[in-house]
Amino acid sequence: MAGAVKEAYRVSGATGPIVFNIPAGLESTTWNRVAKLLPEGAVAMKPGDENAFSVQQTRISGGTAEVDVVYPERGVYQLMTVKFKGGAFIPWRVEWAYRWVIPANAPLANAPVSAAPSALEPVKIEVVGETTTELAHDATHEPTPSNDSSPASPK
Repeated sequence: MAGAVKEAYRVSGATGPIVFNIPAGLESTTWNRVAKLLPEGAVAMKPGDENAFSVQQTRISGGTAEVDVVYPERGVYQLMTVKFKGGAFIPWRVEWAYRWVIPANAPLANAPVSAAPSALEPVKIEVVGETTTELAHDATHEPTPSNDSSPASPK
C-alpha cells in the first residue's frame, strides 16, 4: 500500500507532506508499517484533511498486485491503479500506473482498529463471580483462579 501511495504521489506531481489513508478495518500495526515505508513527514489522514492519497482496494494474485488509490488533482479526486510485480522472494516493484479519467468521491478518514487478542495471550473468563485466567491456546490445563497462587492441575 505504501508503494502505491508513493507512486500516486510521484505521478500526480503533488508537493508537500504526504497525507495517506488506507482501508477501514486494518489494525494499527498495518497503519504504522505503511507510515514507516512512506517518506519522512507522511501523516495519516484525519477528518477534515484534504489532498489525501487514499488506498481504496488491493488485489493480489500470485506475483501480481494491483492497488487502487484515490488522489487529488486540480481540486478533484481521481482514481489511479498501480500494478506491481513481485512475490515472496522477489521485491515488489511498480510495473505501471494508470490514471483513470473519472472523478472520484473525496475519501473519508479511516482509523486503525484494535487488535483482537492473540491465541497466545491470556483471556479473562468470568466463572460464577470468580475471574480466572486461561491461555486460549492451551486446552491441557484447567483455568487458574486469579486469587489462587497455586498452579492449575492437568486434566
